[in-house]
Amino acid sequence: MAKKRITKAAIGLSSKFEREGLKKKKVRIGARIDEDLHMICKMAYNRQGISMESRIEELLRRDADVMSKNQWFKEMMQSDLFAKYVQQANSGNVSQEISSEEEDDQFSGKYDIGGDDENT
Repeated sequence: MAKKRITKAAIGLSSKFEREGLKKKKVRIGARIDEDLHMICKMAYNRQGISMESRIEELLRRDADVMSKNQWFKEMMQSDLFAKYVQQANSGNVSQEISSEEEDDQFSGKYDIGGDDENT
């Protein structure tokens, strides 16, 4: 018996965009993958009448849906850093510096091996 495909609600903030009639922004991503895998998938998706781009988006949505059921994901979504990111994203001022003091703490310590410090 074939499984019936059930459409799922959009994840995260995207449902807010749909309710308010706002257009979602699209971003371009890039990934280095094996050339043979790329060609096989491209031919298969074209044969099915779907684009590589739409298939990747579908796979990412499924992955995010699975992750959203995990406790660590729920905790991440409730974290202060995520709240700051959402606030910046909603204001339209997303930048590389989400929280400079948290980044400094994250990349310092006994595993800090690089950079422009006095000892190099």
